[in-house]
Amino acid sequence: MKNNILKYKLQTLTLLVCTLTFFSSCRDFLYVEPTNQLTINSFSDVKRLLGGSLRNYQEGNNYLSGVPNVITSYDEYLITNFYSDDCNTDKYLDTWMGQNNKGDFNKSLTWKNPDIHESIWGTYYKAIGFYNLILAELKKHNTSNKVDAERVEGEARVTRAYCFFHLVQLFAPYTDNQLGLPLNTDPDKVGTYDSRRQTQTENYAFIISELETALNFGATPEPEYNIFYNKTFIKGLLAQVYLYKAASGAKDNNDYAKASQYAKEVLASGITFNDIKTTPDKADDFGVLASKKFAPLMFLYSDGQKLQDIVGNNNYGLPQYPSDDLYALYTDNDLRKKEFFTEGKGIIKFESDFPWSYIRFNLCSGAEMKLIIAEAEARQGHNDIALKELKEFAATRYTNYVEPTHANLLQSILDERRKEFCFEPYIRWFDMRRLGVELSRKPRNKQEDPKAYKLAKDDFRYTMPIPKKGELKDNNIDQNPGWNNF
Repeated sequence: MKNNILKYKLQTLTLLVCTLTFFSSCRDFLYVEPTNQLTINSFSDVKRLLGGSLRNYQEGNNYLSGVPNVITSYDEYLITNFYSDDCNTDKYLDTWMGQNNKGDFNKSLTWKNPDIHESIWGTYYKAIGFYNLILAELKKHNTSNKVDAERVEGEARVTRAYCFFHLVQLFAPYTDNQLGLPLNTDPDKVGTYDSRRQTQTENYAFIISELETALNFGATPEPEYNIFYNKTFIKGLLAQVYLYKAASGAKDNNDYAKASQYAKEVLASGITFNDIKTTPDKADDFGVLASKKFAPLMFLYSDGQKLQDIVGNNNYGLPQYPSDDLYALYTDNDLRKKEFFTEGKGIIKFESDFPWSYIRFNLCSGAEMKLIIAEAEARQGHNDIALKELKEFAATRYTNYVEPTHANLLQSILDERRKEFCFEPYIRWFDMRRLGVELSRKPRNKQEDPKAYKLAKDDFRYTMPIPKKGELKDNNIDQNPGWNNF
């Protein structure tokens, strides 16, 4: 396994400049070099160190170098957009914005981008390594202030769980419980920990335990410090985890009930589902926002015009386009049809009143929670409850809504998810993966094998390969099925 040695140069509040050196791959998550440069001597230092990483999220940049802001993984957003059935791949290259990504676009059409798996793996395990360090140092440097300690520990646990869940969603074959991911959480055991592939049952048990531990803390989050240690967000993330787990190789009988329960708790906290437009009203909203009524967490960054490469720029008259089958789902009485698209089908979902491009992430939105409840109840056979939830959602999205029959109820709910979250980061690709959606594309030329452009229900390409450079080189674990010759 490759040991990626990274150095953190810290100038976090009054903390002395220090260097943290650690290995960021899965086997060697974290190794702190024992030099006199490392000056974490107190709980206050630990809190400041974590605070430096949180400033990365608040400002959308590398204030604390080497600690990834995993929300702004633009390349991952771009490639999973190419992978999904939201994007009209026949029209993508028709504008200069599409041409900007011609290389990545062409490499992604058969769901075998040669680089993105290495990038994602390194980014998220690097982040996990950092939170391992925070939690280890927190044990060494106790404080009598239990509230403050829980705020730091809760932030690290929730963010670590968020990162690992994202890795499981991408790299663990969905229905094969035996092929979970390796995980080390102890920075003192980087060379001796059990580096096997855990089962997905073990993976999910870790994720859920981390989130429930933080949820049970008594400390109220500190608004000027905490981001992911947000009780409403934690409940929303648990709803997502249980929904995704419910049809996986690690499924339990109560997963859908748990998904519905936590999603209901998010809405009970005051998060609403009735907003169609969640784009910013003004540029000074940029940063991390926990004050919006439609989502417990919103990340809004100026992105250097990158978002337009995915969804176009309506101000310049340069749209990008949805796939034909996606656009066909929007009936004329669907209010989102006018809100999201131009008359020529161009996407304008991320339109704003200011002239420059931005990228926006809503985490655990009220709309998502409402549809999680509807789907989870339908999958438990509670059709009357599911229909009630769907009709309440539809009342804010349609004029003269016609409710589906019980026979079509689940598919109607899934169609609402697709329409509501089109072009949102990752959501459609993860839904395609858990639902086993089949997809066909046109080969770019006659010499190419048409089979390469067809994604089957149980296609191995729904799971990314374990990176050779970032993992397999030094950790003798099984590659994901289908990728041995990649």
